[in-house]
Amino acid sequence: MNTPRRLARMAVLLFAASSVAQLSAAEWHRWRGPDANGISAETVEPWPAAGPKVLWQAEVGLGFSSIAVADGRAFTMGYLANADVVTCLDTASGKPLWQHSSPGLKMENVYEGGPNATPTVDGGTVFAFRRRGHVYALAAATGKLLWERDLARELATKMPTWGFSSSPFIDGNLVILNLGSAGVALDKQTGAVVWKSGTTASGYATAVPFDFHDRHLVALFSSQELVAVDPKTGAVVWRHPWRTRDDINAADPVIIGDKLLLSSGDNRGGAVLQLTDAAPKVLWENKNLRAQFTPPVVLGGYIYGLDGNAGERATLRCLDLATGDVKWTGPVVGTGGILAARNRLLVLSDAGELLLADASPAGFKPLARAQILTGKCWTNPALNAGRLYARNTPGTLVCLELSPAGK
Repeated sequence: MNTPRRLARMAVLLFAASSVAQLSAAEWHRWRGPDANGISAETVEPWPAAGPKVLWQAEVGLGFSSIAVADGRAFTMGYLANADVVTCLDTASGKPLWQHSSPGLKMENVYEGGPNATPTVDGGTVFAFRRRGHVYALAAATGKLLWERDLARELATKMPTWGFSSSPFIDGNLVILNLGSAGVALDKQTGAVVWKSGTTASGYATAVPFDFHDRHLVALFSSQELVAVDPKTGAVVWRHPWRTRDDINAADPVIIGDKLLLSSGDNRGGAVLQLTDAAPKVLWENKNLRAQFTPPVVLGGYIYGLDGNAGERATLRCLDLATGDVKWTGPVVGTGGILAARNRLLVLSDAGELLLADASPAGFKPLARAQILTGKCWTNPALNAGRLYARNTPGTLVCLELSPAGK
């Protein structure tokens, strides 16, 4: 290995080690967890051969919404009885505490339809975003409607082909949504528009926060580029072109210190960008990881993700963050879900098999596996207080006990 590569490897490893040590122990209250990176501070040990204990099961309606957990409540979205429904479940029993129903369309288009976005819990409020551009705030304890907006209609914004899919991101007093060419921000108390962007189609990924040189920004995918936006004003700080077939920029960008990882399916591939005070610089770009809509996780200087397009035999794959080289290609898991519990991977195949393995560039060796769901499973699971929440497309949601102590 030459000297520049060795220095890059050392920098990546030092940052990765400090990142694991600083993991948040907060609840999984939003898409991709407390730190918006798919990594939990909890420890998960191998379960018995018979599989992890199923604590309860619930039916939440058709869709792809993941689960947010806060204050003893689990929130998700589904399509039931010709309506988009936010369901709040008691985490102890799985019993519904309340449901909020809004008449809507299933929006079948190549796949089954139903909501794509995950609710976000902030304090005593849960925020939900529907595929046709409606956003609303509900009281987390009761489901009472606090405010709602039909943003796509009000702002005359073009809807992407498969509908709006980003989960609400809360930044201070703002709700930031991926709608328009570079997002939109609302006052989280009132729903009033604080700033907006152009009316062209957005991408499908959720806004991701990052800090660089004492400046706080959010990264957003439009249909054809990645933009960095000042969340206070909506001003675009820089743009990076990122074209994909059918404009499917769906997997969230991943922030790793002063670097940013991009990956898209439809044979687009991935890249790592070096952040600067101006436009970022490409460190490497290749087709070694094509994440259709499930963002990869980064641990210890290595990328772990699902490589392949929706509906194809996507595989689990590990890449070197510094170089983009493939370290190993693992089993076929399809376009399911992946998250990390400290230095272990939890992978949910698109056929409903759950796998646990150490995150290691040496190879993929499952420590435990279990069939936990049937049917299509394209939704990322959530890990909170020792419990894994996972669902399939028709709407069966299971709660599994992975660690009684949740530590």
